[in-house]
Amino acid sequence: MNGEFGPGDAEVDGSILAGKEINDSYTLFIPLGRKTANPNDVFYAGMFLGAEKIWVGEAVRLQAPNNDIVVMVIEAIVENDTAAIKTASPATVIGDIYTFVKKHLPPIYNDQKNWPTPRLPPRMAADLRWRNENSFDKRRNIWSEWQLKESRAKRGLSAVKGRWYETRRLLPILRPGEFEKEVSEGETYDAGVWMNSRFDAINDTLSRKQSRLDTFGRAVPKDLKISLELDESPDDGKIPDEKMNIKFGNAPLNNGQYGSVGVSAEVVGVHSMDVDSPAGHQDFYSNTMQH
Repeated sequence: MNGEFGPGDAEVDGSILAGKEINDSYTLFIPLGRKTANPNDVFYAGMFLGAEKIWVGEAVRLQAPNNDIVVMVIEAIVENDTAAIKTASPATVIGDIYTFVKKHLPPIYNDQKNWPTPRLPPRMAADLRWRNENSFDKRRNIWSEWQLKESRAKRGLSAVKGRWYETRRLLPILRPGEFEKEVSEGETYDAGVWMNSRFDAINDTLSRKQSRLDTFGRAVPKDLKISLELDESPDDGKIPDEKMNIKFGNAPLNNGQYGSVGVSAEVVGVHSMDVDSPAGHQDFYSNTMQH
């Protein structure tokens, strides 16, 4: 190359910078209301964190020492209005934190009728049962479970690696040959082990963006349509946040403390969110520009 740029190098460098800008940003959408006890706190139904769309009720991977597999099932996404002016990342997530463990199959579980149904989002529970059934069928006698580590914990967004994904859906894409071999031997791994994570780079930062178009900047056409995939109405592409003129939802707070896990029909129309059903309105696995 003799130290010279080729004709396409500027475009490649530009795409890398645009990708990093997206990765280091977040946008909150659909405000649910404020707590009476703390009027500066605004609760949201979801957020774009980097390139991922995350709804309340979904699980996210957390930073953890020793490469432990730790997730939070989000009960609430909260932003302090006052802090939003003064800090780069005033938003926090609240929910139960679980760590993934493997151990020898307890004797009581030798009969599958005795297997418990954990209180987890349905997709997490289904993925866990599939992993245990695979181990059981291959006579590995290895039992996997998500153990509750901390209830109603509060973490800043810098603690979030990204969204949690099912092993049997993502690993066949990330490492197809190895996945098939491991499953045939009764072994499975958490998909997060094989994924890049936010804040892997030393100079990662985090900035609040008012809209997704602000985040994408000149990396996308100006007339790009961005959808929350709630319905096909003209308003679906208008991602609301607290600066826009919409009413807060009337969904009740959880025990008066943590914000709603639902979205009021007043905000999103007649459709309710189904974050755990494959037939729901949200595409749990899609990270396309339609987000």
